[in-house]
Amino acid sequence: MPSFATFPLLSWADKGAIGRLMILITRSAGRPRDLQAPGGVRPNMLDWLRRHGQTEAAISRFWG
Repeated sequence: MPSFATFPLLSWADKGAIGRLMILITRSAGRPRDLQAPGGVRPNMLDWLRRHGQTEAAISRFWG
């Protein structure tokens, strides 16, 4: 946690958004409801991250 908090390439807004999404993933036991699309059609990961408020910096520097 300390290394994440002090990671200089992410803004505090990015870190907050990442933290919120990590909580959602954890609370859903790694299976968020919006990835369980009806009919078996799932969003791609990039679209899903953007839909959950992840910035391009967070996507490339953390999720990538």
